[in-house]
Amino acid sequence: MPSGDQDQVLSRDVEIGSGFNRLRLCRTGITLYNRNDIYVGRALQAYGESGQIKLDLLSQLVRPGNVVVDVGAHIGVHAIALAKVVGPTGAVIAIEPQRLLVQSLSANAALNSLTNVFTLHAAAGEKVDQIIVPGLNYDVENNFGAVELGHYTEGEAVPLMPLDNLPAQSCQVLTIDVEGMELAVIRGGTRFIERFRPVMYVTNYRKEKSAALIGYIMGLGYRLYWNIAPLFNPQNFYGNPENIFGNTVTVGMVCLPPGDTTAVEGRQITSPADVWHGGASVSVDAARMD
Repeated sequence: MPSGDQDQVLSRDVEIGSGFNRLRLCRTGITLYNRNDIYVGRALQAYGESGQIKLDLLSQLVRPGNVVVDVGAHIGVHAIALAKVVGPTGAVIAIEPQRLLVQSLSANAALNSLTNVFTLHAAAGEKVDQIIVPGLNYDVENNFGAVELGHYTEGEAVPLMPLDNLPAQSCQVLTIDVEGMELAVIRGGTRFIERFRPVMYVTNYRKEKSAALIGYIMGLGYRLYWNIAPLFNPQNFYGNPENIFGNTVTVGMVCLPPGDTTAVEGRQITSPADVWHGGASVSVDAARMD
């Protein structure tokens, strides 16, 4: 196919594919996704983007030439976008434990001709081990980004690795969205974090785990700020005014290392007991939108 002809085949109104996978032209480029994913897939289909408000923030934290480590990369919507920001002199290391999501993640890097995306089929955790990823039926609707690992006994055994063992030479930005395993990832990456002092974006919507997570990151000398990002972006890529996600938000923390004077929008977290204040009409998204 001659250069540029793909835009004649794929457009905002056209998708191709069979089975559960679909290919569509989205904000971050040509994107392969599962049409049965009730958050990421629905967002890409309706808006041509997923988690864009959060991604806009991440893009402001990243610079050309940076190394970004994306833990819980899903199909790579955010990894692909950030790879374009860091450019050919930078890199994105994308870690994802679900094999079929890794397939789509790698496909999305290839479809966009990105040579600076390095995918790892693994889970990040506190120690070297294996972890079971359950067998999921991708032919039926599900929230495929909300699989909480650590308690399954049947499924695929996937390597569990601490970030301390990651053979990276630098890291300026670290994102972690791992369905309740955030503290384990940070514990297993303490030396990594102390060595590189990256800016971190850490998902934190589980109230029962929040205090321990905040306390540990504060103990590393970081300043933390709440980031509450609605799933619906009124300025979405397709210009679709319909809000299919209502008041659902993602809850995360921007974590700045000692000496970093970056201005961050959002309320500073003052203690481990600090909580984000969602009103009764606000629901928390348990999906990875990347």
